Amino acid sequence: MATTRVLITGARLREVIESGMSLYVTPGGRWPYWATAPKSAHDTCAATPRDVLAANGRSDVSALDDRDLLEVEVELLPARPWSVSEADRALLERDPDGMTPEELLKAAQLLREQADRYDALNGAGGGRLQRWQAEEYEARARETPEQRARRLAEAEA
Repeated sequence: MATTRVLITGARLREVIESGMSLYVTPGGRWPYWATAPKSAHDTCAATPRDVLAANGRSDVSALDDRDLLEVEVELLPARPWSVSEADRALLERDPDGMTPEELLKAAQLLREQADRYDALNGAGGGRLQRWQAEEYEARARETPEQRARRLAEAEA
């Protein structure tokens, strides 16, 4: 598992404690960040200010000088198995009504792959939503121009 070293001054550590922050890591990310809460549901708390003090043989922040430099080593998390490339993520985030049939089929394939990974991690049924969405995308890819126009008109009505 990869790790990284985080440096922080005594003054900054006091600010972090006063703000109620902890050090978080994002799966697949290269740098941890200080925050009061994770930015994403997949982010994990890597260290608290107390962990930083303990890693440096300290127990009380009041004994720190503002210029004291403290360090803590944290583990970086591997990318989640369901993570996709930026290009694929951009495709999945697009409005399906604006996609070509080829793009819809590519998105459906990506969603089925995600569903398989979710099932492998969470047991059968973990990827139901992705499979349903893949079926919708495949159905849209097979639509004739007339069917598409009718569906869009019905959606607006």
